[in-house]
Formats: sequence, structure tokens, C-alpha cells
Amino acid sequence: MAILGKLYNRFRQVIVKPEENGEPSSGYWPFKIRKQAVEMCKERKGELLEMGCGEGLFLERIAKLAPQLDILGIDSSNEILNKARRRIEGANLSNVKVRLGEAQNLPLDNDSFDTVVCLNMLYNLPSKEEVLETIKEMARVCKPEGRIIFDIRNKLNPETFLRFKLVKYYDPQCPWPLKAYRVKEISDALKKIGLEVTRKAPIGFPLSFIAPVVLIEARKRL
Repeated sequence: MAILGKLYNRFRQVIVKPEENGEPSSGYWPFKIRKQAVEMCKERKGELLEMGCGEGLFLERIAKLAPQLDILGIDSSNEILNKARRRIEGANLSNVKVRLGEAQNLPLDNDSFDTVVCLNMLYNLPSKEEVLETIKEMARVCKPEGRIIFDIRNKLNPETFLRFKLVKYYDPQCPWPLKAYRVKEISDALKKIGLEVTRKAPIGFPLSFIAPVVLIEARKRL
């Protein structure tokens, strides 16, 4: 199994963008997800929150492309947030700030943000219940008629299923087990918490039901 690890590390070196090299949030799918999320958010207005902002890779990109947004990034690790602060300061971005906070207990008021984003995080949570609690917290701080945007790794995609099953062999640093879900089960759960799916953006394959990753946008009902 050590061979799998070596191949995986070599693969990461090839696919990671130079500006993301060495960052915990780097990788092929994380990059694709951030790129699609930027496209979905760059025309938005008002206030945007990213939960689990990590080292600020999404924050930097969206702040540059959408100067009309007031942006806040929250993460539970102060060490990681310091990296985000340095990235933001280095890019001289005045429309983005970061602060410490837990995803399932945000230090923020109800109905505060026009857009709430959570990227490359939910598949690391240990259960579907915790995923839904996190989404509920996103909905709590989102304004009525606002949008929440998050990604799920698709359980019906063969590559995702196999990669998640074998992750402990090729990436022992990863906090496995990783969790994948069917798009329909998450969409159905959103309805029960007052969210209406407005868009499903498949990543890696054009059909949502079998794409490796699906970015979901949902509207908070009045």
C-alpha cells in the first residue's frame, strides 16, 4: 500500500496549482470546487460568509473578482486563519475579513448574510447528522431569500466511492473515513429545513446524479 501513497503524492504535485502548493486545502477537486463556486458567487451582492475558510484560497479569489461583496471567512483553527490573514494582507484586499468560530455554532446573528458558502468541508464530517446540522447553521445566518452554496461528494460516482474506501492506504494523513452522499438524499433533507434547491452544478461529469462532486445552491425561503 506504500506504493499507493507514493503515487498519490506524485499525482498531487502534478495537479496542484503553483499558488496553492503545500496548502492543506489544495488538490484537484478542491480547486475545481472553488473555481465553480467563484462563478456562482461573483455576481452576488451584499455580504458573503465562507464557513471553514481554511487558508483563504476561495476568499482571495472571490474578493478580487467581486469587490462589491463584503466578505467574512470563519474557521475553527487560529493557526490556519493566520495563513488566511497573511494571504489577504499580501493581496491587499480590503473587502474581506476573517475570524475564529465553529461551523456548527457560528458567533453570528440570524439572517446576517446574503450568501453563505461552505466548500471542501462537509465530506470530512463524521455523520450525515453533523452535515445537516452544519447546513442548518448556514441557513440560520443566511437572510431570507439569500443563498447557501456547498459541495457534496457523490456516493453514486464509482471513482469517489473507491477513492474514499481506499483513502487510509494512500493518504494516511487524511482524517478518514471520508463521507459521500447521494445528491437526492441531501436535496430531500434541504426541503425539510426550509431550503429550496435552485441549482445543482456537477463537477467532473455533466450529469449531477453520477458526477464525482456536485455543488448545490439553495434559497432560504421566507
